[in-house]
Amino acid sequence: MKILHVSTYGDVVPCGIADYTRDLMESLEGKGIIQDNFVLKVSTFTHAKKEYEKLYAEIIEKSKEFDIVHIQHQFGFFRTGKHYIDTLMGFFKFLEKLKAKKVFVTFHTEPLFYKNFVKVKKTKFKRFIYRLRLNYQWKKLLSLCKEMEEKGNGKFNFVAHNELVTKSLLTLGFSLKCIHQVFLPVKIIQNRAIETSYFQEKIKNFKKENEVLVGIIGFLEAHKGIGELIEAVRVLPRNYKLVLCGGQRIAGDSQFLETVRKQIYTNVFLKNRVLITGYVPEGELHYCFDLIDIFAFPYHGFFASSSAAIGLACQAQKPIITSRIKCFEEITKVYNCFEMVSAHTSYELADAIQRISSNKEKAKELVSNIRKFVDENHWEVSSQKFMSFYQKVG
Repeated sequence: MKILHVSTYGDVVPCGIADYTRDLMESLEGKGIIQDNFVLKVSTFTHAKKEYEKLYAEIIEKSKEFDIVHIQHQFGFFRTGKHYIDTLMGFFKFLEKLKAKKVFVTFHTEPLFYKNFVKVKKTKFKRFIYRLRLNYQWKKLLSLCKEMEEKGNGKFNFVAHNELVTKSLLTLGFSLKCIHQVFLPVKIIQNRAIETSYFQEKIKNFKKENEVLVGIIGFLEAHKGIGELIEAVRVLPRNYKLVLCGGQRIAGDSQFLETVRKQIYTNVFLKNRVLITGYVPEGELHYCFDLIDIFAFPYHGFFASSSAAIGLACQAQKPIITSRIKCFEEITKVYNCFEMVSAHTSYELADAIQRISSNKEKAKELVSNIRKFVDENHWEVSSQKFMSFYQKVG
């Protein structure tokens, strides 16, 4: 079996989906698969329509050497032109041209994502036309999927990492037969053997004796509840501190991080209580893990359909607090491993942080359940599921 992966793995820009593809490919090694990766060089994309036409043509040409094409989809990677509607339509046309191949698409953002964009700054008439165009394209793709399904060759398949994405695809009319659901796999970090880490020293100097350190890892973005987390620490006793182990995504909102810094440095209750480390290499995360007492992931908004960062944090064997959003609720429903709070609630989050830090038995229970989640969902286990997906259509 020969598989061509299509993702940002190999581009110069740090990217969670690139890491995901690397981990997927590594987990499939030694399982009788020949695989290669077509690199989406998003660092150089101009998002012009002709650029994508050329890109899609190159992928189609390369795919001729392979049995299966597995596309790691995120809307920013395939953003054709100004509007997300055009992006979706361009991507679906590309899938139509790939119909000679067996195709898997992993949606790393919810497929109904477009609904939040077509409302922006458009008259009702324009919005109606955009929806009409989009529905037409959905129906074409859906018709193609059904045609392939009737022929029994399972050529179009979707990988969903949570029920949210599965339900979105079902709502759009796709068959359950072509949807393969698996929890977002957990990467087991290989610790980098270095005597002294810059990040370790930075956090050590920041955290004093008898202080409780709350942490979050990953790219720092508004939908991850950074503002709410900072506000929660502000109202907690002064022995509670916060470390933001991450930095700005290269293509992210630079103004957001500047706003965060202003929030920290201009508030007497936050100054010297919040630390931004900047981007932490994966191999050095364990130095941060050793010093953090509680993790918090108060995500919100329609972006949050999964989180690789929370999988990494699970390896710290520290209690984790999350917001009550679909992707985290699904994991907690099965494993009861996260303490949950409502999204957009700084004071409820503050209460949860204080409660978990003072309740050692509850913290121990959460950590035990987190360990079970990791044991059952790390890449070596999940790769067997991916193998069964591929073999089913292969």
